[in-house]
Amino acid sequence: MSNRHKHAGHIITIESHSFKANESGMWNLTEIWKVLSLPNNKLPSQWRGKVTKRLTDMQKMHVEKIGIESITFADKQATLKYAGWVSDDFEDMVYAAFESILEMPEIAEAVANKMVELGYHAEAELLERHKDDYREAMQNLNKISKRVDGRKPERIYKAVINGYLTKYQGLSMISRSSVWYTRTVNL
Repeated sequence: MSNRHKHAGHIITIESHSFKANESGMWNLTEIWKVLSLPNNKLPSQWRGKVTKRLTDMQKMHVEKIGIESITFADKQATLKYAGWVSDDFEDMVYAAFESILEMPEIAEAVANKMVELGYHAEAELLERHKDDYREAMQNLNKISKRVDGRKPERIYKAVINGYLTKYQGLSMISRSSVWYTRTVNL
């Protein structure tokens, strides 16, 4: 029987550098810090707070002393979080991917099913709720846009006040020269 973890050999790419998980499915965060030539304030040992405490408590990351050096190892979830902490571009990509999944209900369904398959039952349930909430919000937005017939600025303004449109969405539909634009800005 093999001790090889399901994430062993998986690759995570950060800032055009690829990092491979060891046989235990753990990534060396200290190596990531070194390869990316990050400043000392981005050392894994400097990554502190509620998130890292939770990850450590959940045994998703740990520190090993090898000689005089401390090496931080992390599972996939913790490594993705660390990558987001050290790279804004990586974090933006993760959020864009999640948003894209929500935009396509059939993909969100497939992702939720895969999450259940991988044992992430609570997280899959949360994704299902987000997907359903997103779908409902888009349906409401479509209803509102039908009610805002002819895009009359005062109706758009009222839709923003009532929470059917965000301020940004409303402003994008109202001419800047309109008094309703100014009223919407001042909400």
